[in-house]
This record gives sequence, C-alpha cells and structure tokens, in this order.
Amino acid sequence: MLSNKPFISVWDGDSNLFFIGRSYLAYLFSLIPGAYKLSSALRFLSKCLANAEHYNQNRNGERRASANILSALSSSSPVVYDIGANMGEWSEGILQLSPEAAVHAFEMIPDFAERAAERLKPWPQAVLHPLGLSDHDQTMTAYRAGGGASITDHDFGTKEKVPVTIRAAKGDDYIAAQNLPAPGFIKIDVEGHELKVLHGLEQTISSARPFVQFEYGKHYINERIYLKDIYAFFEGLDYQIYQIFPTKLVKRKWSPALENFWTANFIAVPAEKAKSFS
Repeated sequence: MLSNKPFISVWDGDSNLFFIGRSYLAYLFSLIPGAYKLSSALRFLSKCLANAEHYNQNRNGERRASANILSALSSSSPVVYDIGANMGEWSEGILQLSPEAAVHAFEMIPDFAERAAERLKPWPQAVLHPLGLSDHDQTMTAYRAGGGASITDHDFGTKEKVPVTIRAAKGDDYIAAQNLPAPGFIKIDVEGHELKVLHGLEQTISSARPFVQFEYGKHYINERIYLKDIYAFFEGLDYQIYQIFPTKLVKRKWSPALENFWTANFIAVPAEKAKSFS
C-alpha cells in the first residue's frame, strides 16, 4: 500500500523560520564541549529515521515494496528488469516472491554476471544480460572493489580498485534489438549512473509505464547529479516519487533537505497507478 501520510514533515521544511532556527541551534551546539560526539550520534539517529544506508533488503522495506508492486501488477508472470544486478541477489528475491516472473538482469562486470547467472539457474525464464545500460552505446572503464563496482573512479575506502573495461548500451535500443518484453517493474542500482540509464530508457518508460525503483546516494556526487534531476525526469513523465521505509512507502515531494547523499531507495509510480493505492 502506498501511503500519502507525511514522514516527520519538519525535515521537508524550507521556510525562512526553519532555516533561521536551525542556524541558531547549530551555533549553540558549537559551544558545547565534545559536541562532535553528540553530533555523530544525532547523525546516526537521523540516518535511522531516514532509513538511509540500510542495505538489508529483508529489513529496509525493499522486499516488502517489491511484493506490493508484484501484487499490483496483477500478473502471474510479470516482466522485471534488474539493472545493476551485481551477483543476482535482488533478482533472486523477486523470483522467490513470484516464481514465474520473467526477470531480465543486466550486469556489466563479467565475473559478477557469471555469478548472477549461476544464482538464477533454478529459474529458466530468468535471463542474464552481461552488459550495462546507459544513454548511448559505449565502451567504458568501470571500477570494481570487493563485491561492488562503479562507473566513477571514487574512493572505495580500504578496498583495492580494479579497472574493468565494460560494454554499455542505450536501453531503448537494446530492448528493441533483443525484442525484450515491456517491463512492469524496473530496479536501477548503478552507483550514480541512474540518470543516464533513465534517459536511455525514456521511450520504454513512457510507453510501458512501469514501476521504477532507483537508488540515491553518495555516488551522485561523482556524477555531478542530484536527486532533483531524477525527480525532474519522472515529473516530466507524470510519475510520483515514494521513498521506501521498512513498513511502508512514503510519498516525498522534493526539497533541499533530501539532498543529503545518504544511500536510500525510492520508487517512481505512474500517476494513474498511484491513484489505485490508499
């Protein structure tokens, strides 16, 4: 169920009074000895309240949201695209929820793709596409570290970065060339490349009107994009944006307060489908 109830609306405040009050609080806070420790604790609490950087799909609301969307599609064999499939965990979760789902998983890192294909073997209708999607066909360098990878050369912390040459295709063109079925549900988790993937799929999204789950987070900084850019893309196609929380989806209007670059998952819902939810 998609809920229209606001989530702690103060976080979305953008009035002058809100910002002036916050400035005075910040000044007073700076006078407290050892305040940085309290600041870290409050930052952690804020992330908890925002369901940010919570990666367990069974607890952060992703699995629940997927189940609700699959139910809303009213099909025993829904078509699902998993873009940025990594090693296939999310696709596997979809198939556990809907064993007849036609899953098309896209993964650009060769050994990740192999492991995803192996994981999806129990479902013969699941197809692994060993390439990335973007806004045009290209060969590019990606960087992998441990069990993660990214198009952008960013700081992976203590993990060693390994450059990998990968192939990416414009989504709309690849779908047409491969005669893929139109999706009812798309998940995009590509570490900051989300906007380019969306632009490459604009025709497909416009015509098929799928639910679209996308990730937002720190990798957007390297790509020089904002959550507002994603909102603008979907608003142009008459979609509404909801954020995933552990027990519900919350409709979120864009505000500067959302631009914190904390990892979080959102779902774009076609306006005509959102009306059927309460």
